[in-house]
Amino acid sequence: MIQGTHLQKSFGSLQVLKDINLDVQEREIVSLLGKSGSGKSTLLHILGTLDRPDKGQVILDSTDITHLKGNELSRFRNERIGFIFQFHHLLPEFTALENAMMPGLISGQAADACRNRACELLDYLGLSDRFTHKPSQLSGGEQQRVAVARALLNRPKVILADEPTGNLDSQNSQEMHQLFRQLRDDFGHTFLIATHSKELAAICDRRLEMQDGRIIGQDGQQA
Repeated sequence: MIQGTHLQKSFGSLQVLKDINLDVQEREIVSLLGKSGSGKSTLLHILGTLDRPDKGQVILDSTDITHLKGNELSRFRNERIGFIFQFHHLLPEFTALENAMMPGLISGQAADACRNRACELLDYLGLSDRFTHKPSQLSGGEQQRVAVARALLNRPKVILADEPTGNLDSQNSQEMHQLFRQLRDDFGHTFLIATHSKELAAICDRRLEMQDGRIIGQDGQQA
């Protein structure tokens, strides 16, 4: 489902990724563990088409994304990849429902179809009574669940998450950890999660450890 081969990335004289190779299978939940500066976020950004490698190849859902450009790249990202970040990045002037609808509207889907899909997801995530609430009226855990609904709106096969529970308290973090497994089991999503959390890594099928721009080890097995 996700394959990175000989990925390298530098910013000026600083080499951030050093010949990274990884392979994530369909329906697998894989964590990327490592200290700040190990290259986790840079790797996620490259796999998610938010940045380009200096060298190497990325195949995602059978598509070589390394050479996609412009509108074709934007369309692929919007339709095939869902993103969940540490900070939810919800638009403050819009309601929970409108925020969840946004990827579908951007891709040109009919507003009614986007609204119906967003309602289904928010209901699934336990937010049926929060449709009209704006982000400032939601708790941190509720805001992150709206962000999850937004990530799932276009039914992407791959979800890339960068410290998704880093801004949550312990109870909401545990609920989010279990949600990822539930989403995989119910909808077949593939997850790659960059995290400092050993608790989150422990519920993943496989754990990759990064250090100084390299993957230095892995453990676990596919559930």
